[in-house]
Amino acid sequence: MFITAAGNRHQMQQPGFGTVQVQLEDGELFLPTAEGGDEQMIAGADLAGVIEPVALGVMQAGKGATKFHASFGPQNRLTSLFGSPNARIVSSTSGQPDRVSTSRDFTATFDPAHNGALLRLVQKGEVRYTEGQRSAFGDSFEYTPMDEMVTLKGEPRLQDKDSGLTLTAQRIKLNRATQGAIAEGEVKTTVDSSKRKNTNGAMLTSRTGDPVHVTADQMSYAKATNTVRYTGHTRLWRGADVIQAPILVFDQNNGTLLASGSESGSDSQPVKLSFAKADKSGKVVPVTVIGTRLTYSDKDREAKLDGPVNMKMPDATMSSMSVDVVLKAKNQSSSAATEGPSEIERVIARQNVLIEQKNPSRKAAGETLVYTSADEKFVLTGTAAKPPSIFDAERGNVTGDSLTFYNHDDRVQVGGSDSSRTVTRTRVKSESKP
Repeated sequence: MFITAAGNRHQMQQPGFGTVQVQLEDGELFLPTAEGGDEQMIAGADLAGVIEPVALGVMQAGKGATKFHASFGPQNRLTSLFGSPNARIVSSTSGQPDRVSTSRDFTATFDPAHNGALLRLVQKGEVRYTEGQRSAFGDSFEYTPMDEMVTLKGEPRLQDKDSGLTLTAQRIKLNRATQGAIAEGEVKTTVDSSKRKNTNGAMLTSRTGDPVHVTADQMSYAKATNTVRYTGHTRLWRGADVIQAPILVFDQNNGTLLASGSESGSDSQPVKLSFAKADKSGKVVPVTVIGTRLTYSDKDREAKLDGPVNMKMPDATMSSMSVDVVLKAKNQSSSAATEGPSEIERVIARQNVLIEQKNPSRKAAGETLVYTSADEKFVLTGTAAKPPSIFDAERGNVTGDSLTFYNHDDRVQVGGSDSSRTVTRTRVKSESKP
């Protein structure tokens, strides 16, 4: 091993090392990664002055400064390099922001058989990584050039200013080529909704900029489409709106959500949504909808659920094979002055519709139901072979081409046509003669 110096430039070479070389210049150590690859620059605190070679390839730059330990393999080729403390790695590519990582120490491993290309870079202790508009933190950092992946452990955290995404997990992987991310274990994300600040949306809209929160077991983020996919015990909420599902895909650019349940035997997990509606007294009450698949568009304020679907309100329950829920715009809801839950404007249920009301107590069945919250009105229709029907203890069974009834009273309006009859069966209470 030998070191040559010219001014402030120091160069270390190994016999037989070919064109691969390690350079120290003005306190900075440059390492080539591979032919045509990025140049890695490692800077140690106060690395300047006379570089003194000592036993086992240890390079020391004065008392208290960063030390570099180099290991060499066959043919005296560099196999690993260790530096501590105050490690700083800078990766530069023309036309792109520098990728900078700092830590207490680093270990770089090289492949002598492939021209000394960098195989792996590990940094430990108070790691900070920055790349353009995103930064990451953790206690452990590992970079592998083969797949351009960075893995962070030790309470890692990621912030992406472009997407407004903040992420914590047990382990976070970053793809330097695609700028995507993967998170595993106790995933928690916060998505800044201020960029979608408007009054025309519902569940994903916030007039005050309240963020969208999501927890899950795993997460993957695609930078190109600004789409996040969550899996395992996923829970999304913004304000009082909540969605729970095994799988959830959040398209931030288009403001859409796709959620699906799982049907694995006894461990079946559906999609569950929590909304609100105003009751007969005007009070906002909770509404829960459960199905197997959800498609939601914040632009249209519409949640489409495939079934079987069950909808539960304090004063009624409903089941069907599919349900479309249209929500009120945030500026139209009764909680417009606050960040309350999204409120239902209209519900359309299809196929095998069953409704049960509590007060008045009655049951209804049909093939299509349209519910409007403004007047608490249900309009139920069916087919010629299966007309709608409604039953209560006082009137008995009522059928017709269409049945209109309300939540706030016991009225039932029966619609018919020239080619069909309206039938009302009424139970008559018998009275005994004196």
